[in-house]
Parts: sequence; C-alpha cells; structure tokens
Amino acid sequence: MRVPSDARASLASSGRTEVRDIIARMMEIRTLSLPGDPTGSPQALAPRGRRARAAITDFGRLFGGALVAFLGSVTYLLIRTNWGRYDASDIDSALAGALLVAVPPTVAAWLLLSVAEHQATPGQRRVGLIIARREDGWRGARQLRMALHPLSLPFWVWLITMLSLLAVPVLPWIVVIWGALVGLGGLSSAVLFAFRPRTPALHDWVARTRVVVCR
Repeated sequence: MRVPSDARASLASSGRTEVRDIIARMMEIRTLSLPGDPTGSPQALAPRGRRARAAITDFGRLFGGALVAFLGSVTYLLIRTNWGRYDASDIDSALAGALLVAVPPTVAAWLLLSVAEHQATPGQRRVGLIIARREDGWRGARQLRMALHPLSLPFWVWLITMLSLLAVPVLPWIVVIWGALVGLGGLSSAVLFAFRPRTPALHDWVARTRVVVCR
C-alpha cells in the first residue's frame, strides 16, 4: 500500500520533532541550571578570589560572634563581682559560661539555615556564589558539605566537650575522629586552594558539590 506524500511528510516532520525534543532533554540533564540563572546556561566555577572573600567573611563572622560572646561574659562577671572585688557566684559563672558555649551551635544552625534556604553561606551570598550539587550528588549534599567544612570544626569541638561532660560512653571518641578528619580535610583543602585552585576541596569532593557563580 502506498502512503500518500502528505502523510510521509507529516511522519518525517513528527520524527524530527521527537528527535529534537530528546536531544533538548538530554542537554537539560547535562546542563547545570541554578537559581539566579534564568537562561539555564552552565554556571562558571567560582574564581579563587571570590571563594577566598566568602571564606574570610564566614570565618570573620564566626570569630566575631565568639569575641562578642567572650567580651559579654567578661563584662557580665565584672559587673556582678563589682569589677573583681568579690568572687563570682556559681550561678553567675554558669550564665557566663552558657553564653560562651552557645556560640558554636548557634553559628552552625545559622549556617545550615542559610544553606538550606539560599543554597549558600552568608559569605558566599555576599559575593554572588552558590553551592551547586553535581548531577551524581547526594540528596543532602549541601548539608554534608557543611558538616565536613572547616567552618563546622568549632561545633564538633563543642559537641565533644558536651558529650565528655555528660560522660556519654564511646560517642565522644567517634566525634573526635570525625572532628580530626574535618580538621585534616580543611588543612588539605587550604593547601589545594593555594597551589591548585581548580581542584575541588575535600568537602566538595566527598559531598559531590561545587561552588559556582550565580551572578
């Protein structure tokens, strides 16, 4: 049976359209599309200067918060002891200590919330960067990256201290090992950042993420 020429042309046109749709979908899968990029074009890997400014900003806020808490604790104790003339009471000492130990978990929660909401730390947002999950990345890749990032080290030290004070068996040693890995990973990442800036940091390699430009 002979197929009319109009039908053949329609079938050929439909076939070409399907092929184009398949290729377009494949390109979408291979393209990293992120918030802030309405065109869906691949994002550029963040340059070293921007990443450095983001890290300095985040670490500066971490140490700034710790400094404010320390100065607040010292000022509170000085006022309560009439500028050192009397010994601090147990309650005043506990309150001052509570202010200090509240800094690491507070900063950790603040960073996690920022990453969950904006896909970037406050420092990264300031310089126009974002944490992108690779195509083969984990579901909680950004959160895993933060748990491995050197910024989380004060939190792990705080957790080790709390677990040790509570006399929890075994668990403090597990956290000690994790904290040691985070510290060594941060050191190796700093070396790579200095001499091979295009190589992914250890926390990015494990979490299957990368820091890219979003604006």
